[in-house]
Amino acid sequence: MSDSLLTTVQDFCAENALPVPTAVMGVTLSDVVQYRALMKRLVTELSQYSWTQQQIRKTFTTIAAEDQGALTSLIGADYRGIIQSSIWDETLRRPLIGPVTPASWEAQQALPVTGPIYQYRIEGSRFKILPAPPAGHIIGLIYQSSYGVTDSTGTTAKATFTDDTDLIVFPDVVVAKGLDYMWKKKKGEDWADLYAEYMSLIAKNIVKDTAPILYMDKANQNIRPGIWVPAGDWGV
Repeated sequence: MSDSLLTTVQDFCAENALPVPTAVMGVTLSDVVQYRALMKRLVTELSQYSWTQQQIRKTFTTIAAEDQGALTSLIGADYRGIIQSSIWDETLRRPLIGPVTPASWEAQQALPVTGPIYQYRIEGSRFKILPAPPAGHIIGLIYQSSYGVTDSTGTTAKATFTDDTDLIVFPDVVVAKGLDYMWKKKKGEDWADLYAEYMSLIAKNIVKDTAPILYMDKANQNIRPGIWVPAGDWGV
């Protein structure tokens, strides 16, 4: 997690020999207003990438219908996307297959199958399951949040800054470089090299957190329906 809004702006100003503000939120000085606006835009821009810092676990309870409801109701206003292969029926301890293609979904509508494995599709802004599950199943998933700010404790996510002590969830080195390039671009100064460094830092930090394990000797063993005995629990 990065520094607070105020600390980030103060460090930036000190490094660039600019007047260092004592506050950012609520200040009407033109320079500080610009810093605040650039920080908000920077967080929005960084949120377009798939950061693990914005991946959150969520559960909801099914209703007895194909259409389970709006994603913003089931998950939250910060919903941006579901992480592939992360959806499980925790009641049955089985994965939900999907998202299925429109062609496959329509085929199931025409030729309904009541199988043991549920499939899902995101249609518009709604989450749908076939066959329609019974009410009361717990569905667990990991989703990508669009919120890149938290309160000072790091526990409550926010859509944007509301306090000087708010924290940015992205690495501080990325945030600092991003603010630097944005400010210089606005001032008409040379910013191309800073932007290249900024994009390089984004790539390095995302890969560091999300790089998969490569198996050279065998295929990755995913958990599938069936009898599963954890390693070391053989009872012999």
